[in-house]
Amino acid sequence: AVTTTGLNQPNLAFRSGALTAGALYRFALTVTGGPQPAFGAVMVQMNRAPWGGGLSISPTSGFALVTAFELRASGWTDDVDDLPLRYGFEFARDLVTRVVTLADLQFLPALGVTLAEGESGFAFVRVLDAYGAETLVRTPLVVGPPPVLSCD
Repeated sequence: AVTTTGLNQPNLAFRSGALTAGALYRFALTVTGGPQPAFGAVMVQMNRAPWGGGLSISPTSGFALVTAFELRASGWTDDVDDLPLRYGFEFARDLVTRVVTLADLQFLPALGVTLAEGESGFAFVRVLDAYGAETLVRTPLVVGPPPVLSCD
């Protein structure tokens, strides 16, 4: 079933994921039982997540506790009514491990960060619109051990 309420109730609730993001739906209501039936209809466009962007990292590899990485989310857009966009940056050593938050949601689409040793893995950007629809993108990142300094 697409709804959680059925079709003959005084309210209508849809199951999560039942409606397609970005699709246009027409909802119609007919009321009977009075002297005249009443009819109404409304068109509703579903929200869709931000699209069209990516995540770049500069440099793509570096050294722990030394290299300043810049993570930049660029090219993201959404419907005008869904703005502004917010960006959250995260890191995970693999695609199964728990994600570590590098920056909570912010309006700035970039982050400078230095990472600890052994943190090669994936950087993520989570892009959310004003209604909470989100897109998640990842990019590999290589962080080697810090360089050894000699005392010669």
